[in-house]
Amino acid sequence: MHMSTDDHASQFYDAGEGLPDDLPESPFPIFKAWFDHAWAQMATPNPNAMTLATTHADGMPDARIVLCKDMDIDPGCILFYTNEHGSKGQQLQRVSFASAVFHWDHDQRQVRIRGPV
Repeated sequence: MHMSTDDHASQFYDAGEGLPDDLPESPFPIFKAWFDHAWAQMATPNPNAMTLATTHADGMPDARIVLCKDMDIDPGCILFYTNEHGSKGQQLQRVSFASAVFHWDHDQRQVRIRGPV
């Protein structure tokens, strides 16, 4: 499934170098650079792990760890796989919006994304 976002739906936390003074129009180039850095370091077994939050039928949030399989910074989307018959797939069919958080503790960075799936 693809999860895409608009420019205003991504937020960053960086205790390291900080964000540039002039943020780009799209946050995805910064996200991609941080992701690539985490991947190159391999300080954690799965630097592509993200917490994916969906909405249960009763309106309560559900969150679990999934792996980001790819991203395309031009339209601003990430790719992850799911079983459409499982709870996550069923929830995304009912409510086609989700949020994801990438957290790289060793770099003291995180990226939060939300948008349509």
